[in-house]
Amino acid sequence: MARTITEIYDAMAAEMATLPSLTGLAPSVDTAQQLLDDVGSPSRVARWRLMLWVCAFGIWVHEQLFDDHTAEIEALIAAKIPGTVRWYADLAKQFQFGDDLVWDGSKYVYPTDDPAARIVKRAAAIEETGTLVTVIKVARLDGDGLPTPLSAAQYDAFVAYLDQVKVAGTYTTVLNLPADRLRIQYTVYYDPLVLDDSGGLLSDAAVRPVDEAITAYIQELPFNGTLSLAALTDKVQAAQGVLDPVLSLAEATYGTLPYSMIVDRYVARAGHMTIDPAYPLETEITYIPLSA
Repeated sequence: MARTITEIYDAMAAEMATLPSLTGLAPSVDTAQQLLDDVGSPSRVARWRLMLWVCAFGIWVHEQLFDDHTAEIEALIAAKIPGTVRWYADLAKQFQFGDDLVWDGSKYVYPTDDPAARIVKRAAAIEETGTLVTVIKVARLDGDGLPTPLSAAQYDAFVAYLDQVKVAGTYTTVLNLPADRLRIQYTVYYDPLVLDDSGGLLSDAAVRPVDEAITAYIQELPFNGTLSLAALTDKVQAAQGVLDPVLSLAEATYGTLPYSMIVDRYVARAGHMTIDPAYPLETEITYIPLSA
């Protein structure tokens, strides 16, 4: 881990103080803080101290670069270890729809690298609890840049691709699902000088800050990320005109399952989630004015 400039300077100054040939330099005992104090005053500062600071800064830059390089190498190593969940997620994103695989003597590869053919834009892999199955969640992006399932043809081709490139003897399941559906209800105490009784801005009724805050929070979650009710409420609290948001209901479902209550946190089965169109936010949020 890179040291601070102060730590490097102090170490160099301490080493200098042990060298008999440099005992004539003043101050004989120096620190980075002392140098910074002297630079900020009318006092003259010895050139050797400034040169020492420049050297400390250069060493600090190098140590920062070494840290960045180490982190990059560690990330590459983690991604390249076959069979890890991260490796499977990266493997899913390498799928090229419509392209055939060839054997290069050690593994199956695409003869031509074609980023435009990579339709899997979101992927996550998890180990199914209590089983030996690796579950791979995938999605492409729609015209609005939101996750959406692969088409039937794309899904079939992806499964065939996975069967050829996965680790032999392992079991995988691909989840290619529509977004999990959410039903969210709040009672929002609002500033009547900013919002109207339906949650629109008085300056522009078409803008609904609470709706936008909830939608933005959901869309900004990483693929297969965790929805936190506390973080969601923080987002609503920060919306323009909101004084006190009270969460009254949070439920989720996917497929044909009935709704179930969200207790604190929720991870979508599909890897992504959306507000259920059957329960739009404009009908699920109650607004109560709160005067100062």
